[in-house]
Amino acid sequence: MEPMRSRKALLSALMLGGGVMLAAGQAVAEQLTLAFGVPGVVASVSAKPGQKLAQGDELARLDQSVFRADAAMTRAQLAAAQERAKQADAEAGRVKQLYDDLNTSAEELEKAQLAAVEAKAGLAVAQRDHARAQWRLKQSVLRAPLAGWAARVPGYVGLVTHPQAGAAPIVVIDVVKTMDDKSAK
Repeated sequence: MEPMRSRKALLSALMLGGGVMLAAGQAVAEQLTLAFGVPGVVASVSAKPGQKLAQGDELARLDQSVFRADAAMTRAQLAAAQERAKQADAEAGRVKQLYDDLNTSAEELEKAQLAAVEAKAGLAVAQRDHARAQWRLKQSVLRAPLAGWAARVPGYVGLVTHPQAGAAPIVVIDVVKTMDDKSAK
């Protein structure tokens, strides 16, 4: 048996951890252990061992009730902060006109301008908090970062996971690459 054929036969007989047979000219490029980036309780695991995965496929999902409530709360806080900033700017403009017309003091103008700056700072905090809440909600769904096969699925419904306490692996993916003729020799 010539070396090329024996290598191809070996590669075609190689099994991935999830029981997936590799075709001739394919090799496991890397194995990825995936976990959630946010704490929570696993609500569903859709990946199955041996399942072929496309990039972006949903693998598992945390209970999203807290994440959705947080996103809704921060959305409301953002709307309120936007309104406060709008009103503070309008008030600063009104007081500036009064000052220009010599109907109010420089101290009142400074107070109105300071209130507008504080409202803008509050708006920036609300925008940051809402962006964080949206990010956490997105992170509560575990997706395949690359195409491959689910080698193992140690995660289960009800598993409590926290990234700072040593993130529990939810899905292990074998990423497979196709080897060209030169690299197969």
